[in-house]
Amino acid sequence: MRILLSTYGSRGDVEPLAALGAALQAHGVEAKVSAPADAEFTALLARAGVPLAPAFAPVREWAKEMINRSRSASPEDRARLISGQAAEIVARQYEALSAAAEDCDAVVAFGLFPSCAAARLVAEQRGMRYMLGTFCPIWLPSPHN
Repeated sequence: MRILLSTYGSRGDVEPLAALGAALQAHGVEAKVSAPADAEFTALLARAGVPLAPAFAPVREWAKEMINRSRSASPEDRARLISGQAAEIVARQYEALSAAAEDCDAVVAFGLFPSCAAARLVAEQRGMRYMLGTFCPIWLPSPHN
């Protein structure tokens, strides 16, 4: 079995997937992690022996860009900006995950909800198994996930 573990977020989102990927590999499962390609995460996954499939952008780079976009925005415009940012994550992460999932049987997604939505879209369109994981259950989008 080949599993794509997907996340977009901080070290707290990436580090558990490095451990999960290594544990899956120890049980004979091919696992790779799609995560932001920040140097810290690239090194972390390399130390764990888990291949990295880069997400759409390094998270620190993306966060700086989003902060710069919102600096001059009014409160009303910030709400629209946040919605636009979520849509942008879905679209850009969908492209990254489409390539990363090419040879996989299942996708397990964690991290920012728009990134998880992109992972689910990829899995559904390919007829792959999909599972949403969370490190903070209050963020589950519904009781059915």
